Amino acid sequence: MPTLVSGIRRTDANSSLVKPEVYEAIFNFKPYQTPIQQYFMANRTAKFGTGNPIFQLQEDVLVPHAFNSTAALTGGATSENGWDVGAANIALMQVGTVIHNTTNQETYYVDTLPGGTSVDITKVGSGNITASLTTDDLLIIGSAFAEGSAKATAVSTVSTFPYNHVQIHKKSVYMSGTQMATVNYGGSDWTNQRMKATEEFKLDLERAWVMGTRHVIAAGGGVGRRLFSGGMLDTTSIGVSNRSQFTGSAFASETYFFNTFCKNLYAKGSNMKTMYCGADAIIGINDFAKVKQQTKVKEKEYGVDVTQILTPFGGAGLVWHPLLEGYYANWILAMDRDNFMKYVYLTGNGVNRDMQYEDNIQTTGEDSRQAQYLAEVGLHLGGGSQGVHRVLYPGA
Repeated sequence: MPTLVSGIRRTDANSSLVKPEVYEAIFNFKPYQTPIQQYFMANRTAKFGTGNPIFQLQEDVLVPHAFNSTAALTGGATSENGWDVGAANIALMQVGTVIHNTTNQETYYVDTLPGGTSVDITKVGSGNITASLTTDDLLIIGSAFAEGSAKATAVSTVSTFPYNHVQIHKKSVYMSGTQMATVNYGGSDWTNQRMKATEEFKLDLERAWVMGTRHVIAAGGGVGRRLFSGGMLDTTSIGVSNRSQFTGSAFASETYFFNTFCKNLYAKGSNMKTMYCGADAIIGINDFAKVKQQTKVKEKEYGVDVTQILTPFGGAGLVWHPLLEGYYANWILAMDRDNFMKYVYLTGNGVNRDMQYEDNIQTTGEDSRQAQYLAEVGLHLGGGSQGVHRVLYPGA
């Protein structure tokens, strides 16, 4: 005898019919349109939950090793006293610090700290110190302490805590009972509307990852606080502030792309980057002589076409991003993706606000059906202070 359910049909009475998540259906729907969202959905390690709608990132950098002095070196002797290295650099100095001058390839060590922002130095090796300029690039290449000397002074940097928000995304499908019972060309109108909502929801998330702006609108007017999540182009929050601008508006020259953009891009972070490219940008790269000479490796990654190329500094996965169009058609978002880019969803007190599909959310007793996709999510983009990502964009 069948089990009878009176009143509202609840989840516990239909547990065998309830699909626990919507990832599979959304993931397989037109993956090429949303390459960033595909990456997040396919990699459980590229996402994490937060218990606070405003989440922080801890960013830190190593102690600097390159600097320019405030005063020039007079030279002409094996030692020189009172060399002003500047207020920003004196904290890096202690007795025994070894300094290399990249302009003349001479090396000095600090033998006294007389006070203020000055150091007394002695040349390492034979000969006298050569006169130098304040524009000479200097490197700290370690330290050389005397036997039996005192311990080194600890020098460290202070962490910064850039932050971002999770943002509530919704996409709804609503249909009257009459419309649902009406025969339409193309089959079920409900199925058709849900398919369109699936596509639109993925595109909404994808645009937010790229173009979102971090912002808060305080509660008022009978509604709660409204949070906006910053995206990759939001340089006022966690977005990519390291940028290279080429001359003109078509696309960068081959020399500029490899010798300037790639050189700066690979200077920090890993030697494998993912380049999300507008249509004009990916056409321009494929026309480069160095790229044409390569045996390019094409593969599909989570349903998205990726072309692997080699630069003099590391590998790059080229991904055409359909949403980088119009004004952004010749832009590149070059990301150290696998190490620093993650997707954050709100979860706390046993409530998970990751991407989900909610059905039958219409008002009780209403002659209709309503469902929606919902996600309370935000972008975690680390490595910004380390310069591991870089944007390439056109000039005027």
